[in-house]
Amino acid sequence: MMIGDFLIIVGMILLIYGVLLMVKSGVSSQNNGKKQNGSDSGFENTVREQSHFSGGGVIMIGPIPIVFGSDSKGAEVAMKLAVVLVLLYIILFVFFR
Repeated sequence: MMIGDFLIIVGMILLIYGVLLMVKSGVSSQNNGKKQNGSDSGFENTVREQSHFSGGGVIMIGPIPIVFGSDSKGAEVAMKLAVVLVLLYIILFVFFR
């Protein structure tokens, strides 16, 4: 098995894992947003709780990362991910050529 095949398989696994995390997050946020009261009227009493979402991401164009985030915490985590990805790129494509 070549390194390219391995990277393709790892990429597919990470992609599927990310989609499953998004689905899980969406389902849990829908369940947390609505709480039913004890009455028998059949109507749901919705309680809106304040929640904060922090996210970020990295787009890799070759060895050059583009980092974005919804706030400084999300961007900081994405920058750490970008450093790891650039190092992985250097290790795999420079040293193993």
